Amino acid sequence: MLNETICSIIRFELNPLKDSRKGNDYYEPLFRNLKNIEEQFIPNYNISFDVPVFSAKVRYYRQLIDNTITDRLNRLFSEEFSTERALFYRKKKILEPVQSYLRDIRKIITDNNLDLDIIFTIKDFSPSMHFNENTYIFHYLILALIRYYMEFQQHFIQHIEPNKQLSIDDFFVQILQLRKSDHVGITRVAILEMTPEKDTKRNKTVKNSDTVLSFIYTKQRENPEAITDLMNNLKKNGFIAPDTAVSDFRHLFTGKVVDNPIRWTTYFGGLLDLFRQLNENKLIQYEGNNIYKIVCACFVDENGNFFNETKFRNAKISKIISPKITKAVNLMK
Repeated sequence: MLNETICSIIRFELNPLKDSRKGNDYYEPLFRNLKNIEEQFIPNYNISFDVPVFSAKVRYYRQLIDNTITDRLNRLFSEEFSTERALFYRKKKILEPVQSYLRDIRKIITDNNLDLDIIFTIKDFSPSMHFNENTYIFHYLILALIRYYMEFQQHFIQHIEPNKQLSIDDFFVQILQLRKSDHVGITRVAILEMTPEKDTKRNKTVKNSDTVLSFIYTKQRENPEAITDLMNNLKKNGFIAPDTAVSDFRHLFTGKVVDNPIRWTTYFGGLLDLFRQLNENKLIQYEGNNIYKIVCACFVDENGNFFNETKFRNAKISKIISPKITKAVNLMK
């Protein structure tokens, strides 16, 4: 839907430049027939566009663009990417069209002199309504497309290496080569600070200073699909729950707080053996020196109960399970 609609606005029948004779009587019914598609995800970015919606045409195109972007993001975030390669392929298939669309819009703006600063200086839009509408629509489309990619990138940021992440400025400077207006833009949604709260499962107050971060996989660049391979191996051998989501499992190796612990469904000594071997082979890094505390923060038992740190310290390694654990660890090397 996204490619079809955006393509049509830029290149085909929905291009707002094509017909200057259609006014409010034409666009009002079209706008009323548009359903407002709600975001089914927590947004990381907002579009700020400090220009009033001065015509039905502008209102229609803005809603159409918002619906198109929201629908596509809803669909993307409902997908499960089985491997990192699949995620990177999707990233490429999103970025390349966005870059192409932005270049086409820049040419339209340049060829038609759709200077954004003009509509910020006028008080009466009516004498040049067609020009002002098109200026608004194409500059708003630029922001919507950039936000589309930035939302996708932020949603999967833990899987994207820092040197491959794009910023909002990258789009304006490198692709559009346009100066950013002081009146419009894309802003990051403020992250609310959570106050300390009672953790009923552990029966203690969680403080910021007590935050336990997960592990970091040291060979992410050399072996990017290893974490997924490890998860599949652990599922196959019955070590973790079969419904474990790849995104949750990969989060264990991002160095961030784990909100969705993984269910370990067999003898807990095997879990300790797994991370002892990963640590001995220098395949993981972690803050502090308490590997037991981190494992307890990342995993729960098959009933969803947290493990006891002291119990881990005294755990024995199973001679039956250990060879399987070693094979699993070898996938990370």
